[in-house]
Amino acid sequence: MKQAILHELKKRGAVSPMEAVSPEVIQVSLAVEPAQFAAVLSELTDFEQVGMVAGEIYLRDTSCL
Repeated sequence: MKQAILHELKKRGAVSPMEAVSPEVIQVSLAVEPAQFAAVLSELTDFEQVGMVAGEIYLRDTSCL
């Protein structure tokens, strides 16, 4: 699941705060239950692989792909 989220962010070009996307867009595109998605996203932000700005998310560390 983590890799799927990271790949989806990269695919959508969300690789900086200026290109951040809504988390709901990623969650729906991956067809993941909201609670499961939120848990994985929380872990990704804790490890600073994903950043959050103004309620939108972006890929912080492209070296993990």
